[in-house]
Amino acid sequence: NIRHQPIKVARHRSPFQDLDAENTFLELLDNMLSHPNILPEDYGILEDEWDGNDYPEVESIRPGTSGKELLVILPRAFWFPRAAQWTQALDLLTRYLH
Repeated sequence: NIRHQPIKVARHRSPFQDLDAENTFLELLDNMLSHPNILPEDYGILEDEWDGNDYPEVESIRPGTSGKELLVILPRAFWFPRAAQWTQALDLLTRYLH
């Protein structure tokens, strides 16, 4: 049961100056994602960035305002490949735009 006023959707616009810049980025991204073992530093994706040098298979979050902790299971086989791609893409986008 939701009792609050709806929140307006944030404006969306492309971070790229034009279609050529976006296409160049997408080509670079495609090339980057074809190398899954090349991972950026400082995103918590590298083994030496993990607590205890093990992939964190359980993460706790506190959704909502109740403060109740919820444990989320993150099996490495399922989540790590997605996390790796996300960090590659985010790092490339950050470097490309700046």
